[in-house]
Amino acid sequence: MFSQMLKGKALPDGFRDKVDKMVDDMDEEKVGYWALSDLRNESFVRECLEWTGREALQGMSVADIGSWCESAVGILKELVTSMHLTGGGPGRGTEIGSFALRNTRTRRRALYFLPQEVMILPSFNKTRAMRGAEAEFLTRHLDAETSYLLKAFFALGSPCSRC
Repeated sequence: MFSQMLKGKALPDGFRDKVDKMVDDMDEEKVGYWALSDLRNESFVRECLEWTGREALQGMSVADIGSWCESAVGILKELVTSMHLTGGGPGRGTEIGSFALRNTRTRRRALYFLPQEVMILPSFNKTRAMRGAEAEFLTRHLDAETSYLLKAFFALGSPCSRC
């Protein structure tokens, strides 16, 4: 799945185990916080940066960068589809629209990394918002394989998030 994104490199030994162990702090409310900013994942994120090459995009042509981004978007589309199909049914439009990866001033993130699992906690507030009540939260737990692929996608794509 990641071969085009990795430009032919094989995944390093122990990669799956390290991805499965990625976690975050579900109680953390700091703006900008998400799993890859959690200090417990710092050494693994640093490994991914070194392994994929912090300067990986700097040596690429504009066309190659476009191709890389297209492959990443294609992978992400497949993952989002899998997330909605394996996480308890497809999400409603208001759930998908409220999906945030990082905490903001007004909203907590919807994606939580647990050991060997990803939990999605989207806000569903259509009816309640009309009545002025607080939002409901629908917990969705992804299967182990989809959780691994989603965590791996973010770990491998981390050099681009820091360009």
